[in-house]
Amino acid sequence: MKIAILGRGGIGSTFAFQLARAGHDVTVIARGARLAYLERE
Repeated sequence: MKIAILGRGGIGSTFAFQLARAGHDVTVIARGARLAYLERE
């Protein structure tokens, strides 16, 4: 299943991680400081 997570908070990142770990195709849409953080990590 393809899933898009909109938002930059910790909750969105947690959901994205868990869904990806369950085998789903996850895309996280972020910008600004949160995007920079996600790119580093």
